[in-house]
Amino acid sequence: MKSTAVFLAGSGFACFAADLPGHGRSHSLRAFVPDLDSVIADLLASFRSVRQWEEHAGLSCFLFGESMGGAICLLIHLRTPPEEWAGSLLVAPMCKISDRIRPPWPLPQILTFVARFEHTLPIVPTADLIEKSVKVPTKRLVATRNPVRYNSRPRLGTVVELLRATDELGASLGEVTIPFLVVHGRWGRR
Repeated sequence: MKSTAVFLAGSGFACFAADLPGHGRSHSLRAFVPDLDSVIADLLASFRSVRQWEEHAGLSCFLFGESMGGAICLLIHLRTPPEEWAGSLLVAPMCKISDRIRPPWPLPQILTFVARFEHTLPIVPTADLIEKSVKVPTKRLVATRNPVRYNSRPRLGTVVELLRATDELGASLGEVTIPFLVVHGRWGRR
């Protein structure tokens, strides 16, 4: 993600990024995001504060997010007046959990129940996301060597919240009015 912000800043864009709870250098429990609504409220407060700086007066504002960040961008848009954002760039946005990997009924209901009591447990089985999602070898090397990278299984409370958020997004995609570009695909040949 750093290389994208450096590129955009080098191209004349003012870039502002936030470490989400459980990510980057935040001081919260690693990979634990139990409530995206509070994350969105914090991000909106931060973005609106930056917009009030004199040097940003009148500038168009765009949202940029990858994976869960892409979902957060769309949720931010759905919770704000349409004119607040000029557009959005979404890289592989997590708008829906694929039916191929979504746990079958009744597992989501069981996980949701267990998450009420043991929401921080890193117990959800999944493949290494770096191997699945970062196709450029040099970028994969940077990602795997990241000292703040979380290397364990996803936490139960985070997975339950992502299931809830993607269900909300799936039901609301028809309400998205912001101009956006989705970048998502496969690198290389099969």
